[in-house]
Amino acid sequence: MAPTVPSRLPRLLIGRRGVDWRKTARQWARAGKPAFAFERRRAKRRPGRIAILWDVSGSMSDVRDVCLAFAYGFVQRYDQVGVFPFGTHIEEVTSALKRPFGAARRELARLEQVWAGGTNIGGVLTEFNERFGGRWLRPESTIVVISDGWDVGQPEALASALRRIRQAGCNVFWLNPLQGTPGFQPRTRALRAAKPLVTGMYPGATADDFLRFAQYVQT
Repeated sequence: MAPTVPSRLPRLLIGRRGVDWRKTARQWARAGKPAFAFERRRAKRRPGRIAILWDVSGSMSDVRDVCLAFAYGFVQRYDQVGVFPFGTHIEEVTSALKRPFGAARRELARLEQVWAGGTNIGGVLTEFNERFGGRWLRPESTIVVISDGWDVGQPEALASALRRIRQAGCNVFWLNPLQGTPGFQPRTRALRAAKPLVTGMYPGATADDFLRFAQYVQT
């Protein structure tokens, strides 16, 4: 569960309102795809700091839109969210996702150095710790990794980076688009290295997967 921060008074979190994820799931189901509109609800608690580390390599292309919907929704609704797409390098795009969706998508498309190429998850998490750790490696932070675990990096580097994150007191959740498939087992070197070091691993392929996880981190 993500650390939560009590509000002094009941707070409305989308333009002062929160997201009703059940109603949003029904809305997305009726539309047949994730949308960038969210049903509102009143909430008395808000999530703590959340950093979303999003694998945008070629093997993740089939879930790119739903991942973007998830990240965009969180940035639009909460102040303490950061989004970091990665391949073999990582960049922060939080400020872009605070803009209207069309402008945000155009700005993301310019990051060719991130969107093209393979994946080095251990190297990327090490880079995240070095470049952004001063802001994010805190006990009130939750780190969310969205990746299928296919990469060219060294599992020892991934394990070392995850240990540093956990030693800082952060929760780490891994969302994997392959995890909901029948008979799935974490067989890649990256997933085997990460499994004992993360707080939990969850499916991350469909709108329902992301909505369920969003509900979880808000409780």
